[in-house]
Amino acid sequence: MKKLWHLMEFGLAKVVLGIIAVAPPGFTLAFAESVGWLVFHLLPGRAKIATDNIRAAGIVRGEPELRRLGCRCFQSLTRMVAETVITRNRIRPDNWQNYVTIDAPPETFAQLKDTSRGAIIASGHLGNWDVAARALSMLRPVSVIYRPFNNPYLDREINSERGGTNLHLISKYKTNPMRFMKLLADGDCLALMIDQHISEAGERVRVNFFGRPCWATRSVAMMHMTTRLPLFVAVAARTGRLKFTAHLAGPIRWERTGNREADVLGITQAMTDEIEKIARRYPEQYLWGHRRWRE
Repeated sequence: MKKLWHLMEFGLAKVVLGIIAVAPPGFTLAFAESVGWLVFHLLPGRAKIATDNIRAAGIVRGEPELRRLGCRCFQSLTRMVAETVITRNRIRPDNWQNYVTIDAPPETFAQLKDTSRGAIIASGHLGNWDVAARALSMLRPVSVIYRPFNNPYLDREINSERGGTNLHLISKYKTNPMRFMKLLADGDCLALMIDQHISEAGERVRVNFFGRPCWATRSVAMMHMTTRLPLFVAVAARTGRLKFTAHLAGPIRWERTGNREADVLGITQAMTDEIEKIARRYPEQYLWGHRRWRE
């Protein structure tokens, strides 16, 4: 039954992706937002997680505003899928700046473009992280560590087309961690998401996000401390129809104390703070449907 369900999901995804690929962008984006509206209203359990998280973050008050913002974040997610398919073959080295603007101090941008050594980018689930990675890959090789879908057919279908000449996707579950270190040593830029709950006790650190404690991965801070390579935070917000701004912060600077746990906490909190800044500016584009605050 599980295999049958996976095949049904895969078939539906093929149909939807096929429609997106040939339909006019305006229609596709409007359709995607309609799907997001339906998902929010047809999955009350997931919608409740989103509205509870928004309430706990203290961004808005009042049930109507909570539900409106919750619905918009679902629409942002489904719109992201459509945007990613639409721009997949449109964003090229000669035109990527027509789609993505980099918001960063000159020093930060210059260090990011320095291909003489590797770099680490931490990001979060806001706006369109796929488009951001594709745009950054126009500047230098980027390897993205991603969590594969539970459905193996769906995972192969979607992720087979997400890469590019300088953009490579690496499953976090199927790769020897030493490969990550080699990529960095070879001058690649390694990108990882840091804003989801981590359940493994030895892999996490307790930070504050919107004033509430939550568990975050410690791997990015450890990688930075081991390699001493520059660490950036990049989050891409939607600013118009197929227009995005990649907010780039860093390199993250932390004076080491000699206490490894304190240093891991300080670096991870600094990255989390940068993501929170952008989430406060664009709360309707953040992935509130994830159970971020839990034990």
